[in-house]
Amino acid sequence: MADIPLSVNPNGRAVVIVLGVFLALDYVFVFIRYWARHLTKRKLEFNDWALFAALIFVSAMYFVEIGAVRNGGVGLHVMDIVMNHGGMPTIFTAGKLVLTADILWNMATLTIKMSILHLYISVFGLVSKPFRQAVWIVMGTCVVSTIIFVIQILVLCRPLALFWDKSIDGTCGSLNLTYLIPGIIITVEDLVVFSLPMPMLWRLKMATKKKLGTMVVFGIGFGICMMSGVRLKYVIELNTEDFTASIWQFAILGTLEPMLGVISACLPVIPAVVSHYSSGRVMAWSTKGGSGNGTGNSGSGSKGLSSTSGHSGHDAFERLSDHEYPLIEQGKTESHAQSQVVGDDWETHNTAAPGGNIRVTKQFAVDSRVHPARGITEAV
Repeated sequence: MADIPLSVNPNGRAVVIVLGVFLALDYVFVFIRYWARHLTKRKLEFNDWALFAALIFVSAMYFVEIGAVRNGGVGLHVMDIVMNHGGMPTIFTAGKLVLTADILWNMATLTIKMSILHLYISVFGLVSKPFRQAVWIVMGTCVVSTIIFVIQILVLCRPLALFWDKSIDGTCGSLNLTYLIPGIIITVEDLVVFSLPMPMLWRLKMATKKKLGTMVVFGIGFGICMMSGVRLKYVIELNTEDFTASIWQFAILGTLEPMLGVISACLPVIPAVVSHYSSGRVMAWSTKGGSGNGTGNSGSGSKGLSSTSGHSGHDAFERLSDHEYPLIEQGKTESHAQSQVVGDDWETHNTAAPGGNIRVTKQFAVDSRVHPARGITEAV
């Protein structure tokens, strides 16, 4: 097996360095995400485990790309590899590793989308049943499409070995179309995934500036969609006759897509860490449920947006967590105040329409009597 120095393969060196930097960032952001769960005393949910699986797939992709560069000559021209770097066995190695990377890429993008979509259900699931149903439909679509794309890769060449060894008898489909069609479909899926929460976020009852900031956090993935569009350009230009030289840019952009997806999936959870170590108030998305004692944070299983207060900077004060309020769509509930006098009691009931959950009762009673010993009137 050839071991091609990076010094003679500048394109391959770019693949290794660029992807290595972003993989390190992935680990940093995932660590912060799990640290946020620790700080908020939250158990790990499905979206956390799905993202952990995505990190494993992305890491495996990176090491496969290193092998494709060092042992397969990705970044060099085919003729250069044949003449100077191990000949056809090196080309075969490149083909096998490219096929492996394609499968890992599909698995990484799927688990990232599962993590993001499940987070939507955790945050907004109790607010809108149609939204929850839409998320489940998108999740099912992503799973089915990924299965189809993986099967498409495995049956592209019959026999499969023809994918990397063109000297054997068999037939192969178009590699460009195998990359292009799934690439377009996945880009559309990404747009749908990142667009789903925007109407819900816009209806939040908060200042417009904070609302837009929250939408940016959830919508940062639109930048990944733009990268997907750029990647499709290199798919169209892919030269299968000299694929080791023409695939290196595609390898960078294709692997960056799930790497940035991991970072994007972590962003909505990170404000919990920021609020813990900074002063002031930070909006943090939470799905924490709790049970109250009648005076504090009450309700079980409340999910939504919470506002937390950071440290004041003085040891004499203890940082307290604010209440967590469920997300309620504006216009869905109407409050009605009713007042009545019953004897000496005045009662006010603040009720909500079906779907609301606020009820306040205030009672006042005034009684007067003459003190038997002092002959004075006291009000009780």
